[in-house]
Amino acid sequence: MIIVTTNSIENRVINKYLGLVNANQVTGTNFFSDLDASFSDIFGGMSGTYRNKLDNLYNSIMNMIETKASAIGADAVVGLRVDFDEISGKGKSMFMLTAVGTAVETAVDTYAIYRKIHELKIFENDGLITHDEFEREVKKIKAGEPTEIEKESIAIRVKNEELEKEKEREQRRLEIKRLEQKKRDEELAKIEKSFSDQLELSGFNVGDLIEIYETGDITSIDHFTKDGRIICKINGEYHIYDIDNVTKI
Repeated sequence: MIIVTTNSIENRVINKYLGLVNANQVTGTNFFSDLDASFSDIFGGMSGTYRNKLDNLYNSIMNMIETKASAIGADAVVGLRVDFDEISGKGKSMFMLTAVGTAVETAVDTYAIYRKIHELKIFENDGLITHDEFEREVKKIKAGEPTEIEKESIAIRVKNEELEKEKEREQRRLEIKRLEQKKRDEELAKIEKSFSDQLELSGFNVGDLIEIYETGDITSIDHFTKDGRIICKINGEYHIYDIDNVTKI
């Protein structure tokens, strides 16, 4: 099964359009149900967890697209689009990946083969390749194998596709980071205000300036956790530290 984001496939012609095929996959984001117990996971490894879940979703919907296309007699899907969305409601969030493309029936483009052979003949006549090289390349074309020229073109195309995929991955990473921060803020907002306003912890008070030993950052105390740890905001993100890891300024 050939699946491409373009509307055509190299060296093949579309004989028949069989209709749209789509797939949807949804998963919950209930990784943050217990902030106090899992805060280290959030800052240490939650991004990897989210990325793995998104990769699994992507692989799943691609398999669904291929299965649906095969079921209606298609041998390819063109114009594939994959969208990433967040569904929120009643305090809950979910990831959703949606894929849609056009299932088609294709055949080898005979004229494209003729054109390639003709171009090779011009190269031979111009002395750019030898007759033996011409014969070898013609055999590859007829066998459906890429010529040396096509291999270079394919390598460039693959590199460009990888760059596009990396852009998509970066967009997903940014979206994941946004969702993580949003969830952290939501959970931290649930901490009782009385602990912020009244609790004094070993000489520390809300609003005190502190320095983080590990990073050297200087910030102020925003909250305390129920188990006696310090919550502060650095560069727009909340962090939790043990009192042994900070010093009062």
